[in-house]
Amino acid sequence: HRDELLVRTGKVINLDLPLNFPFPLYGGFRAAGYRHHIEIGRGSRDDYVDNLAMQGSSQWDSLRHIRFREFGYYGGRQDADLDEKGELGIEQWARHGMIGRGVLLDVAGYMERQGTPLAPTKRFTIDGPFLEKMANAQKVNLVSGDIILLRTGWLTWYKTLDETGREKLRGTLHPGEDGMACPGLDAQQATAAWIWDHQIAAMASDNVALEALPVDPAVGFQHRRLIALQG
Repeated sequence: HRDELLVRTGKVINLDLPLNFPFPLYGGFRAAGYRHHIEIGRGSRDDYVDNLAMQGSSQWDSLRHIRFREFGYYGGRQDADLDEKGELGIEQWARHGMIGRGVLLDVAGYMERQGTPLAPTKRFTIDGPFLEKMANAQKVNLVSGDIILLRTGWLTWYKTLDETGREKLRGTLHPGEDGMACPGLDAQQATAAWIWDHQIAAMASDNVALEALPVDPAVGFQHRRLIALQG
């Protein structure tokens, strides 16, 4: 039924995190994090934002975020196309925004109801058949152009950490056994093919990289397939 695709209530839900959250994940060079201050004059107030790392808080990866080896960026574009012509930047989308049907697949809620809750600090991969199972369990029909919003429960866990706990995660976003571990999208080529075949327009998640972490170099990095190849 196509009417399930239509807006029914007009309710707006803001999914953005605060601008200063969760900065400590992104390495020592952003140690100070976002800082907002107001310069007060005799008859004025001026706002300033310092050290705002664009990958902090909620964000979309632009199509110039990841290169596919020697073949270039999305559409075969090379460095000059990005740096001199300004192609593929996130500002191209921001000028008009993105409108589509968002489909929330609550993996954390589903697993909890099954009696096998997800551990937010352990790697758990979510592949195409699992996404279909989730959609069926929620009685949602995925259609061309859908935007999948994947809930792993990682952010809920992260919000429970105190400053010391969050500080321990600083600089741990790297591949290998000592890298941060969390549930997320499977990195296999078959999963990228499933997304392509179902014509999913975009994906977002409540974890830090969409993909399950840490990245396994032997399997590959889904960012290269989804951003650089599939757009």
